[in-house]
Amino acid sequence: MEIKEASKSTHLTESNNSLQQHEVNPNFSKFDSETMEEKEAAYHKFLAAQKIREKIYGFLRPILIAISLLIGIALLFGIVIALSGIPHTMNKEFTAIQYRTSDPAYVENTTIIVKGKLYKRFFTNPKFVGSIVVDNFEYTKTHQLFDITFYKYDQSSSDVLMYYTNKQGVPVHEPLGVMMMSENFNTLSILVFEPLDKNTNSKSTMDLIISAPAASRKEAVQIYEQLSPRIVQ
Repeated sequence: MEIKEASKSTHLTESNNSLQQHEVNPNFSKFDSETMEEKEAAYHKFLAAQKIREKIYGFLRPILIAISLLIGIALLFGIVIALSGIPHTMNKEFTAIQYRTSDPAYVENTTIIVKGKLYKRFFTNPKFVGSIVVDNFEYTKTHQLFDITFYKYDQSSSDVLMYYTNKQGVPVHEPLGVMMMSENFNTLSILVFEPLDKNTNSKSTMDLIISAPAASRKEAVQIYEQLSPRIVQ
């Protein structure tokens, strides 16, 4: 009886071991329908395709690099233009009228010359770099003009005209006044700064105005009124 049980136990153990070995190392070769020759042909076909891909990549790589560089340069150029603005060359000479609002009899002819570049920027206000010479003010011919940033107000844009120079190494500033202009300097008016007191250097706009292009006081006044910000009651 014990011998039969031992034999039975040994048979079950051998069956279990055989099953475990089959599960650990399954044989899938019976499912593989390709012959060795077919496998070698597929491998050589893969190598040939790989060489073709490498040749195509080798040919296209410098082209792709060049295209990427061009795109990068275009983007950089676009960013610079967006920030600094598109330059428009200004070279205009105006006949102008200098007058006082408090004295209808005071009218004086003058000339304004605008030369430089107006940068129209996408995200900030327009900027002018160059010179604005007003014939009646000598220092506008000899001094440098600070770059002007035009701030938009209603129908016009405006900023202070400030000139500078060096005298014996000392910087000297000369403010002319507040200038208002329409699009591309088509029309302009300058509210001239005048001394508030003979004993001080303080200046402010009073009633002296220069407008251009104008050939009469009436035309000059009309330009100033068109450019002046509207006062909301």
